[in-house]
Amino acid sequence: MKKSELYVFLMLSLAMFVPIPGRLCYVTVLLVLMYLQTVLGILFRNFCARFVSEGLQNVISVVFIVFLTVLFRQAIIAFSPIVAFTLGICFYMPSISAFVLGNIYNKNEYTLTEHVVSVSIKSLVFSVYAVLFFLVREIFSYGTISLPKAGGILEIQVVQDTSKIFAGSILASVPGALFLIVFISSLIRFVLNKLEILDTSEED
Repeated sequence: MKKSELYVFLMLSLAMFVPIPGRLCYVTVLLVLMYLQTVLGILFRNFCARFVSEGLQNVISVVFIVFLTVLFRQAIIAFSPIVAFTLGICFYMPSISAFVLGNIYNKNEYTLTEHVVSVSIKSLVFSVYAVLFFLVREIFSYGTISLPKAGGILEIQVVQDTSKIFAGSILASVPGALFLIVFISSLIRFVLNKLEILDTSEED
């Protein structure tokens, strides 16, 4: 991972992880939305490039992303009203993220297929990170693993004695999420710096 990508991941984490409750079911919905926005946004922009100017492509792409978000939110309302109500305005967080907009507006020498594959890999890496992040938060805070289901939320009890997880309940709060993001980002940056030093020493 490059440092620039680490900063994008950090900003995306702050936008998506902090405002929502520390349960896996909520971030799962946003991750699906983020992937759809990014991939379909790239395909839609590529389609528009054949008919309109670049300036108009930017405006139309933003409108498309907002439309896709509204459509996805309505689908979640029909599928699981509790999840939709809890997320609220958080549905629009991926829409304004640097990850989604940066990949949609990114100009590169790749073909359309290569671009989509590259973005899919980045989305997968971030999704794995997000799932692990929320698994830690939920297990240590609630002792459960939750997933969205039709009409509500599916909860799997992992820790039977909830008194044992009282100390970890702070991770479900906003300060807990911020602490975990900063800790993981610092750890990743530390590892990257060490790898850079090793590469430099090998070259010398």
